[in-house]
Amino acid sequence: MEFFPFDWWHGGQHGGQENPTVAFDRYRAHLDAICDRLPADVLRLEGEPDDGVSIHDAALVTLDLDVATRTLTLVLDGDDGKGGARRFTLGYSGVRSFRSTQSDTAALPGPTGYGDLGY
Repeated sequence: MEFFPFDWWHGGQHGGQENPTVAFDRYRAHLDAICDRLPADVLRLEGEPDDGVSIHDAALVTLDLDVATRTLTLVLDGDDGKGGARRFTLGYSGVRSFRSTQSDTAALPGPTGYGDLGY
């Protein structure tokens, strides 16, 4: 990811991260520049955790790529903003390619699998 790459996350866990506000400021400036081109439902995902819509720190449950229909569906378990669980399903159409990478040399603490979604 352009604004929060793995090295950024790993550095934050091990004391080598740049000032975290720099990455957030760059991300927010980019989002502000393109927000008029994004669907309202995408912008809702930027919500605050207490409104029950933020997917920050959600866990990836399933990732389903249907090559025939060029669709990608992600199922995430997150927080409803009130201390309870909430399941999110994100669907993408017109998918032309997909790549999933991981690091063989470094890991983040936390749950197994893909771990927390982050931002």
